[in-house]
Amino acid sequence: MNNDTTKDNTDVIFTKRQLDVLTIWSEVAGEDMIADRMGLSKHTVHTLLRRARHRVGAKRTFDAYKYALDRGWINP
Repeated sequence: MNNDTTKDNTDVIFTKRQLDVLTIWSEVAGEDMIADRMGLSKHTVHTLLRRARHRVGAKRTFDAYKYALDRGWINP
């Protein structure tokens, strides 16, 4: 993705857990629900999403999700 909210870096690879959190993020509303589904604390989910955004320079979780989706690392 090449816009103001993300870096253009095709070498970025998310951890499996970050990809799992991004996938579930697209299905449910809120970090609490993600945490419940994954058996993690809300703080851990928040950290995983923040680090996923940071890896691609995204300001929004949607941008990190779209980045991974566009590269085929996750399925809609």
